[in-house]
Amino acid sequence: MKLGQFRTKIFFIAIICLIVPVIITSIFLFYQEQSILKKESKLLLQESLKSSSTNIDTNLSAIKSISLSLQYTLNRTLSSYDVPSDAQERRLYYLNLLDKMDTSAKLLQFTYSTPNFENYYLYLDEPDDLLVSRISYFEDLEGVHFNFLNHPNYTFKISEPYDLALNNIVGSTMERRSITYSVPIMNSAGSNKNSLIACLPESYLCEQLQNSLKSTKSDGVIMDSSGIIISSLSKELLGTNNAFYRGIYNRIIKDRNITYLEMTYNDVKYCINLYRSDVTSWYYISSIEEETLVSSVNILKKSVYTIVGILALMAILVTIIIVRYISKPLNTLQSAMHFVKNRDFHFQIEEKRTDEFSDVYKGFNTMVNEIDNLVNNLTNEKILRRDAKIMLLQSQINPHMLYNTLETIYSMAKIEGAEEIATLVMALSHFFRISLSDGKQQVPLSEAVELAQQYLTIQNTRFYHRIHAVFDIPQALMTNSVPKFLLQPVVENSIKHGFKDQSGDCRITTAAFQREGLLYITVLDNGCGITPDDLKAVRNKIEDFNFEENSYKSYALRNINYQIKLRYGKQYGVKIDSLDGEYTKVTLTLPAVADERSS
Repeated sequence: MKLGQFRTKIFFIAIICLIVPVIITSIFLFYQEQSILKKESKLLLQESLKSSSTNIDTNLSAIKSISLSLQYTLNRTLSSYDVPSDAQERRLYYLNLLDKMDTSAKLLQFTYSTPNFENYYLYLDEPDDLLVSRISYFEDLEGVHFNFLNHPNYTFKISEPYDLALNNIVGSTMERRSITYSVPIMNSAGSNKNSLIACLPESYLCEQLQNSLKSTKSDGVIMDSSGIIISSLSKELLGTNNAFYRGIYNRIIKDRNITYLEMTYNDVKYCINLYRSDVTSWYYISSIEEETLVSSVNILKKSVYTIVGILALMAILVTIIIVRYISKPLNTLQSAMHFVKNRDFHFQIEEKRTDEFSDVYKGFNTMVNEIDNLVNNLTNEKILRRDAKIMLLQSQINPHMLYNTLETIYSMAKIEGAEEIATLVMALSHFFRISLSDGKQQVPLSEAVELAQQYLTIQNTRFYHRIHAVFDIPQALMTNSVPKFLLQPVVENSIKHGFKDQSGDCRITTAAFQREGLLYITVLDNGCGITPDDLKAVRNKIEDFNFEENSYKSYALRNINYQIKLRYGKQYGVKIDSLDGEYTKVTLTLPAVADERSS
């Protein structure tokens, strides 16, 4: 590090002021204390959430195991016998099923130490009956909607309460939300339309969560793998996808194994601990405001703010010194820029320095030289473009010479009485005049029509006037702007391919109409038509814009289609329909836009 370098001088000024070390030390102590407190809190909450998960998983595993065993028993009964239609026989049949369900429920409560287990529900799709263990059964529940029937099988989900209103006892059991586990039950027809549902009150999960977090000031929820809250210390969150916890869930999606994160919600920062159950894939989540968590270090924070305030005043003084020190080279650079602003591109900064401004000055001098060269090049280019424009104007004399020559031939043909030759020459002259159009690619529809008409006049000489052309286009549409060569290539296609083997009259009808801001133009000929296979190939070809060598041959329609889509958009273009031996119809779709020269 050289003593003459600019950054070295700044370094020594900062050392004298002693700002950076003090600020870094003060902030480090504060955040170190915060970090230690967060770490201890994280370990405590992680252990608490793990304890809750272990207790709950033990009960849920027991419920799952007994439910699968009961599923096997009920499948054997219900798949072997239909539900009796006789009321007395059905009652005995249902009591037998309830006995099996009661046995499994008691097994869970007393053998597997799951005293919080609520009930088993057996829903029979036909005839729409519901059996509730330890209570009774209910018939003809058609139209009654049970939330738990919509849940996927073999998963634990939270279910909404439903008061059957048929029995006060069972009604009261269903006023609470439950954690349900559904398994399909087979009927005698071999269909899994019946369902067995094990119910555990959500309050059991809430109690476990509350017990694990009672020594902290944290709020807690249990969230399933889809982001739905299935248990919470705040009852209004149950079964919802709350915005705050949705933000946490979005972080979980990115990293399924995340155990801790910090998140800001409504301008409040939260410290969030997570524990994922390997049995249910549920997430046990605790959240606490960071300010609440680190309240014990607020006194240190105030001291840090006081120190930083004093250092800020010192920093202002240091900044004034630095600005004064660097103002001299900046003034030199600013003065040089004024010369360049006044188009003096030969000015150079001659001042010699040993710090970083030496490189800045060299860069400025190099930039000015490059600007000078660029201006000279642009001046030369402007002269060349002027000369090219003059040459272009001179080249436009040639088309005028062609028009004059054709008009001379026309006059001679009229004098000699060669009317057909005169007509042909005049059509050719008009064709060339419209084709050139001062280099313009967009013309009014009337000019595109005239171009097609002149082409037909020329071709009729070859076909002995057998081509009959009709242009059914309202005058109001003639001012629409269209590509110059829109109709002529289509007409040429009809003559070249449609009339190639036709000996009778050849008819081409061109029509146009406007609808909902779109201009539709149709060209219909009574030529030989196209076979279905060939028509399919033609349609594919006009949509294939992969232009390769020789790909332009015989594909005028593709070129028109490409030109329309390129200019107006993919929703516009060319459509072709045909019936072999009858006709060919080409439809052109463009936006209805008036030509500027017609307005």
